[in-house]
Amino acid sequence: MSLKEKLLTAAEALLTEQPDGLTSEALAKLLAKKVGQPLPPPQIIAQLRATPQRFIESSGGRWQLRQQKNVLFDEPPPTSTTSPTANEVSARPLALKRDCYVVFDLEATHQDALSPYTEIIQIAAQR
Repeated sequence: MSLKEKLLTAAEALLTEQPDGLTSEALAKLLAKKVGQPLPPPQIIAQLRATPQRFIESSGGRWQLRQQKNVLFDEPPPTSTTSPTANEVSARPLALKRDCYVVFDLEATHQDALSPYTEIIQIAAQR
């Protein structure tokens, strides 16, 4: 495992334990202990900013994990060891058929979608 992968995995584990997030300095100190070598905060910040799908920096300068959402279904399919009833079978999400959906990718000026200052600057779509 490369240093970058170790750093990102360790950062994810630390931020999972700290839902309120950590400052860059505190995160650097804890990551240095986990990885076993000193890491300057600018190096860590660069790695976290390079993976915005996993990490987000709050307005207070604290790093947190980005909330992951299941965009296809509201909840995971039920897992049961007993035979499913007819209602349970009909309530299960169906697999998406090939070429039956479009995925959109939006690029914006800010990470906060609810901010009045956020503007969409690029849209891409793939069928």
